[in-house]
Amino acid sequence: MLAKKNRVKSKTDINLVFKMGKRYQSDYLTIKYLPKKSQILRFGISLGVKVSGSAAERNRVKRIISEHIRKKTLVTGIRGDVIIFFNRKITKRELSDERTILKNLDLVLEKWQKSNSESHKK
Repeated sequence: MLAKKNRVKSKTDINLVFKMGKRYQSDYLTIKYLPKKSQILRFGISLGVKVSGSAAERNRVKRIISEHIRKKTLVTGIRGDVIIFFNRKITKRELSDERTILKNLDLVLEKWQKSNSESHKK
């Protein structure tokens, strides 16, 4: 699980990221990122009822994503808020397959990190 300091919890922060953040997508996942100079890197994970009606399934997927992010070494020097959410077109079978989730997550994180590491070099 991510440390509390690395989680986006405030409704105002989440709305700000959705409104002003930059989007990175894969087939099933989307990341919205809003850089902030004064903060550390924080993550929020969102799975709506339309993605899965089962709260247990949504929580399982959130734990998988959270643990993967915690273990993965992210690009240092990037600060801001990141919201990860699923597109509605993911099927129940794909949602229950951990490899599919992590493959899509890695794809989006790679796009995001590449984009942000290039912008930090300028």
